[in-house]
This record gives sequence, C-alpha cells and structure tokens, in this order.
Amino acid sequence: MARLSCSMPAPASGHFKPAYDSNNEIRIFGFDGTGATLRDILAEPMRAPFFPITMRELSARMMINKLSDMKFSLGKVQVHAALVNHPGVCAGYRIFTSAGSVAFLPDYEPYEFFLHALRGNRLSSEQRKEIATDEQAGLVRFLHGSDILILDGQYTDEEHKNHIGWGHSSISSAVSLALEAEIQTLMLFHHDPHHDDEKVDALLESARKLAARSGKPLKVEAAQEGAEILLEAKVAVA
Repeated sequence: MARLSCSMPAPASGHFKPAYDSNNEIRIFGFDGTGATLRDILAEPMRAPFFPITMRELSARMMINKLSDMKFSLGKVQVHAALVNHPGVCAGYRIFTSAGSVAFLPDYEPYEFFLHALRGNRLSSEQRKEIATDEQAGLVRFLHGSDILILDGQYTDEEHKNHIGWGHSSISSAVSLALEAEIQTLMLFHHDPHHDDEKVDALLESARKLAARSGKPLKVEAAQEGAEILLEAKVAVA
C-alpha cells in the first residue's frame, strides 16, 4: 500500500490520479475556508453536474485532516504554514527536513497589491500601507533561508497590471521575494495557461537576468512535471 500525505494550499477538485488507486491511502491536510469546512470545499466540485463521481466513490482511502495549528509534523518532517495573499483562504507551506527546507507558495500575490482589498473599510491609506508592509515582512521571515522556494510566477509585469487582486504574482515580484528572503533556488510555478513552452523559457531567462543583476547567488528554474531536485544532507566541517 502506498501512503501519501498532501498539504492543500487552496481547495482543489479531484483531478488527482493517486485518488483512483485502491492501493493508496491519502491524507489531506488543509485549512477551512471562509464559511465552509475543508471537507465541504473539497466535496463541492466533486458532485453532479461538475463531476461524475463523489469523493466517497474514489478508490483510494481518503482521510481529511483539518488544520488549526500553523505547525505540524508528518513523520520526521516538520511543516510550518502561513496564510498568504490570495482571494479566500490560502496557505503556503515550508517543509523542514534533515537535508534542508522547501517552501511552497503556489498561489501568491505581493501584499502591496493587497491594499486595494482594504479600501472598503475605514482604515486610512497609511494604515493600509502599514498592514501590507508588515504582512510582506512576515512572509519574508517565514521563507528566509529556504533551500528551495516553489513560487507563483504566473505573469509578466504588464500582464499583472490587468490581474491585480487575482492572487497571483509576476516574474519580477517572484524574484524580488526570493532575493529578499535569501532563497538558494527559486522554482517558478503556476505558469499561465496562455503561455507556451517558448514563453515560459523567455520568462525564465528574464528571471535569471534579474537575479544575476542583484549580485546574489540565486538560482532560478522553471518548474515542470516530473522534475526532481535532490536536497543533499549538510555535513558539518570540523
């Protein structure tokens, strides 16, 4: 039997191949949404007319674990969570292992673009700016020193201007966050569905140039299906 543990950044539907294998046991970890439980959110898209079968009809044994703490363990692995700027409830995760740490923020928009969401309340512009600055600084602390950061880098700067508030980042914002948090390797993720391989390669080259101009040793790659990165155990030097 294969046992899988999945931490959910944001609710998603059932297009997950291991869920259809009766030999699998899958534990899903995540947070409740705004006005709905994690279980209800996961089950909602998996019913008629949206989906042909329900969650109960999946072949794998599914266990849903609602998170309330921002730190938890999966065996010997420690996982820290942080809520990030995205419509609804969305979490980023940092996984700590004996060989290093990996951070995963698949849906993320810089907090400077969070300001527009606060305009309907009674906060002053300075108060809104202070909130955004504090939240962004907290995210940098959460990520600081990660060996690998898998990060939303969906748009060009020009494309992002037309998608402010959608909860996704531009390539330049992704590189900026990685540099500020002193990340070793940035994996650009959440590629725009309108971008073909040639466009993704061009954006990757642009991101690498931004990193090189900083003078910091940031390695930038574009995430792709099937890619593997080995975290090597750190050996202390006497």
